[in-house]
Amino acid sequence: PRNGTAWTTSPYLTIVDDDELSPSLRRMDGGAIVDPFENNFYLDLPVRLAWGIPGHIGASTPKVSVQDFDNVVQNYLGLSGHLQDWMYADGVRLDFRADLNAGIMEIPYISDQTEPVTSDVQVGFVGPGDTIRFEGRYAYVSGLSNGVSIQPEIPLTMEITRQAAAKVTEPGKDYIPFAGEVWTETFTGGMFDFNITAPPVTNEFVYTFRLINLPTGANDVTDAYCGDFDGYGCAEFTLKVDFNAPKVASNSWELTKGGTEDALGEELPSSVLHCVDAVVTIEEPEKLLQDEVEIRWQFYSDPSTGLTWPVYGQAFGAGPLSTQVNLVKGVGEYYASVDCIDLWPDPVEPSATQMAGVRVIFWVYGTDSAGSSILGGGPTSEGNVVPINGNSDEATSQYNLINEEAVFGIGTVRFDPAQPEVGQQMNLEVYLQNTGSLAGTVDLRVMGVYDGVASRETVHTSQELAVGATAWESITLESFLTPTTGLYYLIYDDVTGELLYNGSDTAGGLINVKVESDSGQDGAMALLLVGLVGVVAVLATLVMVLLRRGGGSDLDENEDEYDDYDDQKQVVSLPSSAPAADVSPQMAEAMKTFPQWNQEQIQGYFDQGWDIPSLLEWVNSQE
Repeated sequence: PRNGTAWTTSPYLTIVDDDELSPSLRRMDGGAIVDPFENNFYLDLPVRLAWGIPGHIGASTPKVSVQDFDNVVQNYLGLSGHLQDWMYADGVRLDFRADLNAGIMEIPYISDQTEPVTSDVQVGFVGPGDTIRFEGRYAYVSGLSNGVSIQPEIPLTMEITRQAAAKVTEPGKDYIPFAGEVWTETFTGGMFDFNITAPPVTNEFVYTFRLINLPTGANDVTDAYCGDFDGYGCAEFTLKVDFNAPKVASNSWELTKGGTEDALGEELPSSVLHCVDAVVTIEEPEKLLQDEVEIRWQFYSDPSTGLTWPVYGQAFGAGPLSTQVNLVKGVGEYYASVDCIDLWPDPVEPSATQMAGVRVIFWVYGTDSAGSSILGGGPTSEGNVVPINGNSDEATSQYNLINEEAVFGIGTVRFDPAQPEVGQQMNLEVYLQNTGSLAGTVDLRVMGVYDGVASRETVHTSQELAVGATAWESITLESFLTPTTGLYYLIYDDVTGELLYNGSDTAGGLINVKVESDSGQDGAMALLLVGLVGVVAVLATLVMVLLRRGGGSDLDENEDEYDDYDDQKQVVSLPSSAPAADVSPQMAEAMKTFPQWNQEQIQGYFDQGWDIPSLLEWVNSQE
């Protein structure tokens, strides 16, 4: 052969000569050689090596020589340039890469293509008839061992076998038998990408695959490589098909007060809005995924029309609130639970008047691993919202929202001591009553007001009072630094801000703080007063005796005249400040002693612990 032809006599080498590749002799600039005396040129000679060449496994440097058939004297020409080393190999296998500890597939890759998509087919189920994409590549073993993936260029044929699936009937499983199947896929360049249709019944289907019809000398070592470990997708994989939709088990729903076993029935008290526990059982023999199941709830004015409670809508919008559940696998079912759900995650809570007629509905939302929706209440296609229905109020997930709270009122407030002095601590004795519908405590914020200026004194947490219970709460206040008059106290609920007691409009609510007294001086003063009273009494007696002795005749005459007049006199009722006949002797005496005060004011002082002598002493000290 002459004039631009190329041939070989080797049984292991084939010169490629087709439309895309063919031998060519070119000038260094790539143009065709026309001049027979061209000094520099290059030869482009594509070749294909045969599979299974004996003794040529591994790297080698090719030996090239050029012979001039027309020059018998010098028929071998020297060559210049770089000769690249070659790596010859005839073994191929699946290029398998994965993080086996984390269960992450890199290549090959198997994925669900049908909505709803199963995110991870290794652990999840796919739906019957789903389209499953299977993609990957084959590469030379020698290249893979050196960290590179070099694909064979020849056409390859893969044989895929779906093994027959047997019938399984056991707790938690009810698999339907299904026949096996074998088919082939052809690809070039070492890369494959084709679809598999999932069988139409519930079962777990095992697929195996291998290369067939390889050229003589070629060798697929995938089985030997994958046999050393259990890797999903390495010569084998499993597709789990789920034809059954999960549903909430009958009478399995329960909502309890957070941290207790007190199940809630028809009513949902406002006192538990921020912490309830929920449990429910979901019938699912196949697979539920942790992040794909949640409990949802919403507040409605009318569930039959799906009308959202406006107060809820202003706080959270038109959609439901939700929380993910904790799943525990049982036999043919899953146990879902959530601890301490905050049903109203907003700092502004609804008032008692706003809660009338409000319904709270819970439902289970999510899908199984195959994408089938869980049947467990919620919005319907008709526009209404239905709960999880049970045979009792406790097993039905619809509730009437009711206001339940501890409400406190203050009856009497006493002061101890009733007459505080500068430097002396005082205790407030507060008569507290729980008039609400729930046992609880109250934080009392006490503020003193003097001359129109309020100052915070203290915050006191009461003991827990049952519904309707009463108790005295003792609150210690700071000692007074200066004498004051007209001091009064305000007592608030520190949480709600409600004013529970106002000393300025309560009888006996005004307090005067006296200058600190000296007990020794008080005793001496008392003795002095007693002595003076005794002297005055003696002098008065002496004067009366002297008057009777010195003016007896005149006095007798006057008495006779008065006796004559007595028969003719008329009785006239004069205004008097005398006390009412039905008051106590102590009140009667006090009203005579303190005419500037009425009966109600005096009773207020008595309620604070004052008595007549202490009031008289205080009045005299103010003059």
